[in-house]
Amino acid sequence: MSSTLTYEIGDPNLEAEVGNGLDLSLRKNEGRLQGELTLFRQDFQDFIYQAFTGTQIENVAVIRYSQADAMMSGAEFRARIEISEWDENHVHLEILGDTVDAELDAGGNLPRIPPMSLGAGMHYHGHAWRGAVEWRWVDDQHDIAEQESETDGYTMLNAHVGRRFVMRNQILDVLLRGRNLTDEEARVHTSFLKTFAPLPGRDITLSARFWF
Repeated sequence: MSSTLTYEIGDPNLEAEVGNGLDLSLRKNEGRLQGELTLFRQDFQDFIYQAFTGTQIENVAVIRYSQADAMMSGAEFRARIEISEWDENHVHLEILGDTVDAELDAGGNLPRIPPMSLGAGMHYHGHAWRGAVEWRWVDDQHDIAEQESETDGYTMLNAHVGRRFVMRNQILDVLLRGRNLTDEEARVHTSFLKTFAPLPGRDITLSARFWF
C-alpha cells in the first residue's frame, strides 16, 4: 500500500511510451497589458497511466499500471493589467485560467485529469504596504475514467495585507493572511486522497518576520 492509500499493481512488461507534441504560445511582455496564451496538443503511443480497477483490499482502492494510445490537448493563459501607478504604489489585476482534455484513442477518458479553472486577483504594492484579494473557481469534473468518481467544483476566496517596518538596519514584516475565507468544501480531483482529505477550510493567520 502506498502513501496515497492505494494498492498499486505494476507491470514489468510495459513498453516505453512515445509522445509527440505541439505547443503554440503568444506572449506580450511590455505595456499596461502583459500576458501569455499557450495552446498545446500531445499524442502518445503506449501512454502509461494508473487505472482504477474498481476493486478494494481492506477498503483501499486497487489501481493498476496500464498503457494505451492517448491524446491530451488544452490551453493555459495568464494576463496582468496595470490599473494604476503613482510614486511607489502599484495596483494591478491578474487573470489566469487553464483547461485540458485527455482521452484514450480507443474511447474514454484518462483518470485524474484536472477540471477547467479560472482565477483573478487584485494586487497592491507600495513602499510599506502590500495586499491582495484573489478569487479562484474550479469547475466540476464529470469527464472521468472507468471506476473513477466525479468531483464537485468549488470557489476559493483568499486575501492578505502586509506592512513593512524599517528600523535602522532591521526590518520587520507583518502579514495577515486569510485562505478559503468562504469556508468552501474543496476536493482536488487529481488527488488519490480527495475522498478522505479535502483542502483546508477557513484559515486566518498573523505572522511576523524580523530581518537583522
